[in-house]
Amino acid sequence: MSADRPRQLAKREALIEAAADVLRREGWAGCTARAISDASPLTKSALHYYFDDVDEIVELAFRRVMDEALSRVEAVAEAEADPNQALWCAARAFLELGGVGAGHPVTLWIDAYAATARSASFQREREELLDRGLGIFERIARRARWEDPARRVSVLYSALAGAVMRESVRPLDTDAFLDDLALALDLPAPRNA
Repeated sequence: MSADRPRQLAKREALIEAAADVLRREGWAGCTARAISDASPLTKSALHYYFDDVDEIVELAFRRVMDEALSRVEAVAEAEADPNQALWCAARAFLELGGVGAGHPVTLWIDAYAATARSASFQREREELLDRGLGIFERIARRARWEDPARRVSVLYSALAGAVMRESVRPLDTDAFLDDLALALDLPAPRNA
């Protein structure tokens, strides 16, 4: 396939968006060739024509879903003028990414990790997404002029990821959690919503 042909690129894009829709609804396990072709205007044979295999399209769709989620977190942070409060706005938005169900970004992340644990190419994708998430919070920390921002952000991000996973088992009191996190990291307290 010639990648520079607009019509072929449009068909690839339609298949990636269909796969992203399936991921959002049914999660990683539900994102099969049949489900993707059923959600797109194209046939199952088109999927195999435009992509090497189903894993390729699922990984591209996963990247899209995760980029959208991280963009929401970043936009919330950028809308807040006070850098210390921007951190807590971003943290709250990150916590809202969680939830129970196959299509939630954090559940997708866990499923993707399990499904691709031995994939060297997808390891780079996971690292890039992790770095992008950390980068959002590191930019806020630099704006706020924190001491040792990389270390604090690493702890903060790990705590947020753990809280999202824990929330799938037991509801989280977000305000109390963020207050405790601010205290533990010796940061200005969040304004509670």
